[in-house]
Amino acid sequence: MADITFEVVKEFGILSEEKGGWKKELNLIAWNGRAPKIDIRDWSPDHEKMGKGLTFTREEAIKLKELLETALSDAGSVRDQPCDLRTQRGNGLLGHPIATLVIFVPSVALHPPPIYVSARSQLVQFLP
Repeated sequence: MADITFEVVKEFGILSEEKGGWKKELNLIAWNGRAPKIDIRDWSPDHEKMGKGLTFTREEAIKLKELLETALSDAGSVRDQPCDLRTQRGNGLLGHPIATLVIFVPSVALHPPPIYVSARSQLVQFLP
């Protein structure tokens, strides 16, 4: 497997920190010599190890900001309430067993409604 190179161009801030010192950070990172992208991922205290993360182009980050603003304003009073995460098992296409994570947010006014997410992190369907 090829080596992955990265350069942290700018550190925007820390979103959260775990007991072991790992931090979920928002940074601008150039991966493998390419143009820098907005990046959200977990980093070890020494920045030598990283967890899985998400990268966004400028356009994707702007769209994400718009969606988050909508989601947070629609959530209204549920802002400080925990989500209910449930795992459901069943059979998918061709009868293969699947596990599904269902995210329930305690609000009737929340749009879009909760979603099913497959074990492979693919969007399956919105709940009615």
